[in-house]
Amino acid sequence: MSDLPPPLIRRIYELVGEATTAWNQVETLWYLIFTGLMDRTERAKVDAVFSMFQTGALQRQLIMTVAPIALKFEVSELRRRNPEHHVRRRMLREIGRLNAKTNDLAGHRNATVHTAFEDWGAAGIHAIGIHRRSRIADQPDKLRYLSELVEDITLLVYELDELRYLMIDWLRTPQEREDKKVGDASMRTLGILLPEDDLRMAKAALLAIVSQRKSPPPSS
Repeated sequence: MSDLPPPLIRRIYELVGEATTAWNQVETLWYLIFTGLMDRTERAKVDAVFSMFQTGALQRQLIMTVAPIALKFEVSELRRRNPEHHVRRRMLREIGRLNAKTNDLAGHRNATVHTAFEDWGAAGIHAIGIHRRSRIADQPDKLRYLSELVEDITLLVYELDELRYLMIDWLRTPQEREDKKVGDASMRTLGILLPEDDLRMAKAALLAIVSQRKSPPPSS
C-alpha cells in the first residue's frame, strides 16, 4: 500500500510549493531593486540597512521611503521632455504599483503556507488553519484558487524583473547604454534571444492565460 497522498492533494501540495518558491523570487527582486536605488552606497552598508527590517512588508516600506528620494524628478524637466526625468517618474510609479500588488498577494501567499490541506473524500478538500480559520477554507475550488495564485505571483515576478532591467539601464552611463543598444541589435540580427526578450515573451504568454479567466483573481 502506497503512503503517498491522493493525486488531488499531491497537486495542491505542488501548488503551495510553487507559490512559495515564486514568492521567494518576489522578495529577492525587491532586494535587488533596493540595491539599485542605493547604487552609490557600499553594498555592505546597503545589506546592513536592509537586514534591519525583518519582514518583506517592512522591507518594502523602506523601499517606498527611499524611492522618492533616489528617483526624484523635476516637473520642469518633464515639460522639457528630459528622458532621464521621465524614466525616474516611470520607475517611481512602477515601484508604487508593484508594492500595492505585492501587498495584495502577500495575504494570499501567507494563507497558503499557514494552511493544512486534507482530502476528506466525498466531502472534498478542506483547508485548515494552524492558529485560526484559514482564509482559504471557504474557497469552493481550492485547486483553482492556488493555480491562479501561482499565476498571479509569477506575473508579479515578471513585472518586478522588468522594473529591475529598467533600473539597470538607468544606472548605465549614456555611452554604456549606446554600446548595449548596438550589441543587442547585433545579437538579435543573429537570432539570439536576450534575457529581456525571453522575459517579455513569458509575460505575454502568462497574460494571455490570466485574461481568459472567467472570474477575477481570488480576493481577500
